[in-house]
Amino acid sequence: DQEQAVGPVFTMTLGGLFSCVAQQLRVNIEFNGEYKITRLHSQYQHEPETLPSKNITFKLNDMNADEKRNLLFQFHVPKMGNDENIGIVSQQTMPQDEPPDVDQQTIGQVTVTYIEPNNGQTTTINPVSFQLTRTAQPPADLLQVNYTLDIQRNRVETVREIKRVMHENNYQRSIAILKAQVDKIKASVSAQDPFCQLLVKDLEYRYPSERDYRTSYYNAYAQHSSERGTYAPSTNASALQYQCRSQQQQVIHFQQQQWFPYPQQQLPPPYSQQQPSVHLGQIYVKMIDRNLANQYAFMIMFF
Repeated sequence: DQEQAVGPVFTMTLGGLFSCVAQQLRVNIEFNGEYKITRLHSQYQHEPETLPSKNITFKLNDMNADEKRNLLFQFHVPKMGNDENIGIVSQQTMPQDEPPDVDQQTIGQVTVTYIEPNNGQTTTINPVSFQLTRTAQPPADLLQVNYTLDIQRNRVETVREIKRVMHENNYQRSIAILKAQVDKIKASVSAQDPFCQLLVKDLEYRYPSERDYRTSYYNAYAQHSSERGTYAPSTNASALQYQCRSQQQQVIHFQQQQWFPYPQQQLPPPYSQQQPSVHLGQIYVKMIDRNLANQYAFMIMFF
């Protein structure tokens, strides 16, 4: 949006290339029995495109060091039959903080496959299981909205509303769409989170022209939907969280008028002589009932 931004944009691109740890990233989810994904909230490409489905593959393309990806979806949990009772987990296998009337069941698994940039080999991590817990007396924390999940809900809903704005030709109606989303964020559990505060600030900003307005939101949509960092003006500060450390360092290097790539010996870890890797982070199995029968929100966060 500014001529002086050309240099930082170029150096951010270099930073992303230098710190790529995984190419053609694929997340494969497989559910057992009647469990199946019914709705996707994340904007990543996936196969099959038609839902519901027991098996699904997300295409996340490349990942840089320090980047994170969040997959949000809803899935169907079949009802227990009238003749079924909640099973009892033995004291030997049950965690100490679990109540005695708990039934735990493996309902599926997730694997991540990617190509290592250094050698072109395909790597698949060990499968991680989805564990479903049924209990007659769920702990109080499971009856509350998960804070981390709520932050991601605000993000994906903002992405959805920005997409509506880009397709809304009436300028005033598009402004009303953003205002409604601001009100939803302010009323959410995670409203005071720094990221959500930045979302509100960005959505409330009024641009000097409709052209600037639409150009900026096109950029914001691309970053928030993919969770990948590129150049972000001050009016889109919430997208700065997606910039990886290598991108930030390249911008600083450029501003010091030394925009050429780092010599190998000056590269800070993990970019120097380190094999790329992808690790599954926390898998949130706290089910958030959205007043939809047998529909539960689920989030996978990995980095």
